[in-house]
Amino acid sequence: LTGGNRSHEGIDVSRLIAEMTESVRALEVADADLIGPRADVERDSQLIGNALAEAVHHVSGHPESVQGLRQVTTRLQELASLAPQNGIEDPRLIKEKVLALTKGRYTMAREHEIQALFDQIDGGGLDAVRAKKVDTVRTAVTDIDDFLF
Repeated sequence: LTGGNRSHEGIDVSRLIAEMTESVRALEVADADLIGPRADVERDSQLIGNALAEAVHHVSGHPESVQGLRQVTTRLQELASLAPQNGIEDPRLIKEKVLALTKGRYTMAREHEIQALFDQIDGGGLDAVRAKKVDTVRTAVTDIDDFLF
């Protein structure tokens, strides 16, 4: 274009030069805007790399940890194979399954036994609940727990 006719086919070289100059300026501004975030990414990448290297060093020094992690991974894979392959099952179906499993098995007496298992931590227990049930039957006194639990 510079060696030939400047007005060849209506091309305005000075306009093209101005547009290219403006494009270069826009790229320089964009580069200046990215310097900080790029430095942050490089720093964070270095920190993550160091942390991973340290983790590898610690795990390598304890072979039993590696074996334990392998066992956990194997067990998680086994559990994952039991889950629905297309995602979470419909909650209504889960509810129906749970209700079907507990129907006829979930009774107030069973609830008292379950609570007694939790009470064993506090010194209570199954024997105390059984004694309480026998006492309740003999005296025919209604316990508030029968309504609440």
